[in-house]
Amino acid sequence: MSKIIDDVKTGLKGIRGAGDAIRGEAMEVTDQAFDNNQNHPETQTAQAKNRAIAEKGKQDVKKVDDMFAQREWEPYA
Repeated sequence: MSKIIDDVKTGLKGIRGAGDAIRGEAMEVTDQAFDNNQNHPETQTAQAKNRAIAEKGKQDVKKVDDMFAQREWEPYA
């Protein structure tokens, strides 16, 4: 596969990671705004799930950034 196609695929992974980070944080904020009992087990489970989504998205974006940085040093053939 060509490096251009790999770069496009990597870019799409980064976009998805950014979307997951935004979605996780938005869901967490929404839960905080509308939940009356922050100590309820279901609320805490939802908060943990939302944080996990956001963290995975942030990690995916960082991985993509690292991949692009590594590819910057590789010559196109």
